This record gives sequence, C-alpha cells and structure tokens, in this order.
Amino acid sequence: MREILSGRLGLASPQRETALTCALSWRWAVVPGAGIHRGGGRLSRGAFGSSALGGSRDARDTRDARGSREFRGLGALLGGHRRESARARRAAGPLCRCGRPDCAVPGAHALDPQLAAATRDGRMVRWWWSRRPDAPVVVPTGDRVSAVALPALAGARALVRFDRAGVRTGPVIAAHGRHLFLVAPYTFDDLGEILDEQEWVPTTLRYHARGGYLELPVLHGLTEPSAGRSTRLSRQARSVDVPRQPLPGRGARWVRPPVPAGHSAAGRSSLVPLSYGPPWLPVIRDLADVLIEETRRIPADSRMPG
Repeated sequence: MREILSGRLGLASPQRETALTCALSWRWAVVPGAGIHRGGGRLSRGAFGSSALGGSRDARDTRDARGSREFRGLGALLGGHRRESARARRAAGPLCRCGRPDCAVPGAHALDPQLAAATRDGRMVRWWWSRRPDAPVVVPTGDRVSAVALPALAGARALVRFDRAGVRTGPVIAAHGRHLFLVAPYTFDDLGEILDEQEWVPTTLRYHARGGYLELPVLHGLTEPSAGRSTRLSRQARSVDVPRQPLPGRGARWVRPPVPAGHSAAGRSSLVPLSYGPPWLPVIRDLADVLIEETRRIPADSRMPG
C-alpha cells in the first residue's frame, strides 16, 4: 500500500532521491534492483480449493463415510504442508523477487528492466521509482565507477591500515557480508597487471569492472539531493568504526560515505554537498596491495596462485 500511495502521490522515497542524484548530479547510470518479496506467498486456493477437490454440492452430499474421511485426511495433509512451507520461508528470510532461493545478492541486482537498460535520463528514473519507490538502486560498473569486494573482516582490517597510513579510500559499502571499495574505472588489462605482481591472490576477492554492478546505499541522511542543499552526516556515517553488517535482504550500508571530488576526506564530518558532483574515487593500484594482503589473512581462505 505504501508503494502504491507513494507512486500515485509523487512522494519522494530515499531510493528515488538517491537514483536521481546518481543520474543527474554524478552522471552514473542507474536501474532499479529486483527488490525483496516479503509477502511470503501461499498455496493457491484455486489450485487446492473446493472446486478442484470437492466437486459439486450433489456429489459431496452423496459421498460415503470413507470418502469423507479420505477428503478430510487430504485437507489435513495440505494444511500441514502449508504450515511447513511457511516455517521454511520464515527460516530462510526474505526472498529475492527473481524467485531463486539461492540468490547470492537478494534484491540487489537488476531484473526487470535488465542491467543494460541503466540510464542517466531523469525522466526515466522518475518513472521507474514512481512505480516502485522502494526499489534498490543498482549501478553498472566499469563506466564511471568500479569496485573491489572482499570479506567484511578483511575489509574492516584494511580500513584500519589505510587510516593509520593516511591513505584516502573513497566510498566503502557494506553488503551481504562483504565490503566494497569503490574505485575509479579500471580495465581487466589493468587488473591483470596488478594481480601478476602478486605471489598469489585469494579467490574471495571480487572485481566489479565492466559488465558488473553494485547496489548503492541510499543517500538519505547524508544529504538532501533534491533540495540541492547539504546536511550534516549521520553519526554512523562519521564513525571510523565499521558498522554492523546488514542482514541478508536488508540492503547495503555506507561504511565510508561518498565525498565530492575537490573536497578533503575530512569532509566526512562536515557539510558535504553530494549534489555538487560525483564522489572522489581512488585508483585501484593505490589500494590493491593492502586489500589482497588482508584477504589472505582470513582463516581457511581458498587461494588462487598468482
């Protein structure tokens, strides 16, 4: 109901405002993510209702006692199946709208429209999010932004090392048990040169270059993009400590919020006008060594020869 009312009344959702900031101010193409199905779903009454199993009233009236007992037994069986299915859905948590129970990034990937439809057209962005105000914001990588993803523990350790060394990291996102370090676009040739310099490379590192994508956390609370003015960052965004990891299906969160190009990293604790332009992004080479080293330290990590 909230989604319907938001769409009809033209109310601005945090996701819509984030998408518009990306498309219009940062010039990053965006597309709505699949999102999470929280309804749970139930067996269709049309499939297992009275018309399918019970027959006509005359037929039901002429059933013998044995037939009635069998019918009641089947109803009890179906009722038990529905209860077991409901318990299983609650245990599994929210389901991605793509319908795959093993979806690796529930809700955080493009579905309809597909990733190739990503655009910077403000009219299309407004139309998409007027229909689904709560849709996650998905950004294709490799054009204006790329990323490197690693396990959350390794990412937290890497951030501590960067802070101590005075290395500026740029935006960092926590999602689905991983930290994503946003970097300037790189090619697979660039990546190959960097990895060739390593003795071996952990396979738990993920590289989001051309053809990839990432879910962008909402910017609501960091700034007011539609109003064109800045506000102070939230306490969580200012904190140097890594925040609690989001639960599956709960979306992405900022570990380090974006800072516009031309502003110092110290701007995280002051007024940050995100609508003035795209965030500053480091080059992957400046971060690669530490990210790889910290990922190697993860216990029982599977490894790939360098």
